[in-house]
Amino acid sequence: MRFFWLIASLTLIGCRPTVHLGSDSRPLKLLLFPTCRGERFEPARAALASALSATTGLRIETRVPIDYLDAIEKLGAAEVDVALLNNLSYLLAEDTYQVEARLAVLRSGGRRFHRAQILVRRDSTLRSLIDLTGKRVAFVDPYSVTGFVVGAHLLTAHGVKAGSTTFVGSHEEVVRQVFTRDADAGATYDDGSPAGGLPVDVRTRLQERYPSIGDELIALAKSDPIPNEPVVFRRDLGPALTERLIAGLVKLREQPAAAAALLTIDDIVGFDPASGADYAPLRGVIGSLGKEVEEMVPGGWRLRLKTPAGF
Repeated sequence: MRFFWLIASLTLIGCRPTVHLGSDSRPLKLLLFPTCRGERFEPARAALASALSATTGLRIETRVPIDYLDAIEKLGAAEVDVALLNNLSYLLAEDTYQVEARLAVLRSGGRRFHRAQILVRRDSTLRSLIDLTGKRVAFVDPYSVTGFVVGAHLLTAHGVKAGSTTFVGSHEEVVRQVFTRDADAGATYDDGSPAGGLPVDVRTRLQERYPSIGDELIALAKSDPIPNEPVVFRRDLGPALTERLIAGLVKLREQPAAAAALLTIDDIVGFDPASGADYAPLRGVIGSLGKEVEEMVPGGWRLRLKTPAGF
């Protein structure tokens, strides 16, 4: 009798239906930026999932993590299959779980790169980075690529020792403090060309409040180009599904509803091919500051400690 039940159990196990990734029973999960939480993003998330399902022929669902550490952990645990990460969290996810960057975000105007810049008032006496020695410099936060990591690298590479530095929490606040003279200089991002022209950066968000801000603040220095955020795939997703998702994501810009959803999510107009090599220079900048990638991501050191030895 016990033998009979053993055979019956094995037969039932063998009859279990195969679960296919991208099916109704196991949709592929796309993780968006943590900033996409909230009701106002729900229509865009739904439109994006629907459009990507149509372009790939796979069932797609979107998810939003609590923060970037949560996003990395979900990729490592195969709870999600593809994710939009910021540059620092991508480098940590690559180190920890060997995720793969295959696409990069394109923003308005087809811009694939951005830069860090140091802003000062036009009417100040500051004319070069070395003039910032002893001055007050505002940064965004310790985890901001343009608002701290690369901005701080610009200063240290030129031997600048600021008189005081503060983290003010946002790019808008950095710019505001420089404009109102609460700081002598501030690190933020620039999406425009190095040749100059109208500012394509956070100043445009403050022009209604401060109409002259575009003229009264100037860039003292700009960094080399920094690639936009990557789209990363978990390492064991498989080449066939990965390529299918890549093709589907690239086609989204051709669909009006999807294009509108991407703009809502984070001023995204499409995706271009990318690889881990595109982000290697940023890793070098981090190294030059004497820090590891996990120090730059909130809680990142805990993630590395939880990783099994030899993973």
